[in-house]
Amino acid sequence: MPSLFVASVRDSLQALNRVVSLLRARNFSVTSVSTVRSEHAEVSRLVVVVDESQARPERVAACLEKLEEAWNVVAVDATTAVRRSIALVKIDDAAAGASVTGVVQSGAARIVERGGGITILEISGPPGEVDATLGTLPADAIIELARPGDLVMARGQQPTTSVTSPEALKSSV
Repeated sequence: MPSLFVASVRDSLQALNRVVSLLRARNFSVTSVSTVRSEHAEVSRLVVVVDESQARPERVAACLEKLEEAWNVVAVDATTAVRRSIALVKIDDAAAGASVTGVVQSGAARIVERGGGITILEISGPPGEVDATLGTLPADAIIELARPGDLVMARGQQPTTSVTSPEALKSSV
C-alpha cells in the first residue's frame, strides 16, 4: 500500500536537492517523486509516494517536516485522494501492429503525434490504469517512455497544502 505525502516547498533546485538527499539518506522505498507548480509563484508542490511496507509513514513525514525549505507536509489518505499519472510513449508503428489503434479506440490513450513510422501516445489516469495500458503495448514496439511522478490532491474544499503567507517565504530566504 502506498503512502502519499504532499508538501509545499520553496520553488528552487536547492529545495528539491535537499528533499531527494534526505529520502536517499534514510533509504525510504520511494516509488514516485514529483514537483509541480502551485497556486503561489514561489512555492512548488512536492508529492512523494513511498511503499509503507518498507518505511513507517510517520517517519517519512517527520523527516520531511525537518527541512526548512518544506512547509505543511500532509499525509494524504490514498482512499480519499485524487491520484493521477501520465506517460508519453513513442511507439514503432511497424512493431506495434494494431495495438496502438486498439488502445486509442478504447479511450485509454490519445495520439499526440504521428509520422515517420512512429506514434507518440499520451496515457493519463490513475497509476494502475496507466500501468495496465502500458502493459497492453508490445514491449518491442516501445522506443521511448517518459513518465514523471504521480500527482496527488485531496478531495474537498480545503487545499491539500498551504503556505501561511508569501511573507513567510521572503522571511525564510
